[in-house]
Amino acid sequence: MRIHFVRGAALAAAALLATACGGGGPRHVSEITPAMTERLSGAWALNEAESDDPEQALGGGGGMPAAGRRPAGGGRPASGGRPPEGGRGGGGMPGGGVQGAGRAPGDAPGRNMKPAAMQALRRMATGTPRTLQISLADSLAVVAFPREEPWILPFGGKVTRELGEDVEVEARAQWENNRLILTRQVSGGGVVTETFMPSVDGKRLTVAVEFSPGGRGGVEFQRVYGRPRA
Repeated sequence: MRIHFVRGAALAAAALLATACGGGGPRHVSEITPAMTERLSGAWALNEAESDDPEQALGGGGGMPAAGRRPAGGGRPASGGRPPEGGRGGGGMPGGGVQGAGRAPGDAPGRNMKPAAMQALRRMATGTPRTLQISLADSLAVVAFPREEPWILPFGGKVTRELGEDVEVEARAQWENNRLILTRQVSGGGVVTETFMPSVDGKRLTVAVEFSPGGRGGVEFQRVYGRPRA
């Protein structure tokens, strides 16, 4: 198994522990090639000028978003015209995404969400991380956002984390069409889905974000990252 370590020995040890604790691998392990691991893993820094404004996309002011809305002028394609491997360089959810992954049939997302859960969901969507650390292996992904405990996610499994009183987040990772898909669902059913799409040269990362509070459709926008300067 090949792992690109992030945040030193402590995080590497946690990743190995997660592997040993189960949560089977992706359906097609062979799809995660060494080249894809190299392109996606490591440190990333936000390119604010080429990223969408999530508050604008969600309507601002903390209100509910209009379905399918994207901010004007945002979401420019990758410079040089080279899209991420397996898909286009622009925003929007690729291949149908995994919106609502893990929900039971007939479950109405958002209907039972408490205000604290809705606030947590919105923070996940609009709290644009200025840096990212990603580690990819045959059977798990590690995604580290600033000021958060890293998400160590076995493919095919799930991780649940408490964010406060009566607020839980269930996270899942999938590997689909050469893309890492991170789905986080809060108590009551609201979902934030992030699809990580590295460029062929591994210098650019497009993150397509879908915010789905439930019952009113979803909103899509994107973040763009590059490798940090030495």
